Amino acid sequence: MSGPDLCHCFALKRAARHTARFYDRHLAAAGLKTSQFTLMGMVKRDPGIGIARLAVLMVMERTTLLRALKPLQEAGWVESRRPSHGRAYELILTDAGSAKLEEAEPLWLAAQAAFETSVGASDAAGFRAAVLAMAFSGEG
Repeated sequence: MSGPDLCHCFALKRAARHTARFYDRHLAAAGLKTSQFTLMGMVKRDPGIGIARLAVLMVMERTTLLRALKPLQEAGWVESRRPSHGRAYELILTDAGSAKLEEAEPLWLAAQAAFETSVGASDAAGFRAAVLAMAFSGEG
């Protein structure tokens, strides 16, 4: 048996696109996309995180991450700086970035609640745990 509807990769990508659009609609009022909200949240959680480490955590190619960070830097929400002790750039969330993240958080919480209502809180938690385990299993 074969075909697109039996392909695990295609099913996950389709679900990921659907879910991202769902969250993007909620975050649109703050002028953010889900990916931007997530990147800013990761930088806030780990001030001074290096681009290489963030790329690993986001499961992104470094060049793709740099392209994703560019609009956040242009908006003044994320800054990169070269520390005196190393060669790699570190990322920090600016005060404006913190304010933008704070503006978007209630919208994200609403998306979370709506998602859990649509699929069930238990299934949503199980799905999240399964895909996170898969993303960091070292496979693939």
